[in-house]
Amino acid sequence: MSFHNPGRILIGGAFSAVGDDVVAEIKAVVYRRVLPLATRTLRIETGPLGERAAIVGAVALAQEHALTPGALATLFG
Repeated sequence: MSFHNPGRILIGGAFSAVGDDVVAEIKAVVYRRVLPLATRTLRIETGPLGERAAIVGAVALAQEHALTPGALATLFG
């Protein structure tokens, strides 16, 4: 799996409240524009975090940064 050929696309944030019709349309556009080999096992669905996705992602990035050697060296010099 990679950015260029993901196995799953999650629709989150404000878009997580969209209805099934909108998700179906997103799927239709993706399947029309992408080669069949790349979409063979692709799943497109709404994410479980809903509108909290952005804040959960921001917290995860902050935690990841806080534990880098550079950040720890700044704290404990």
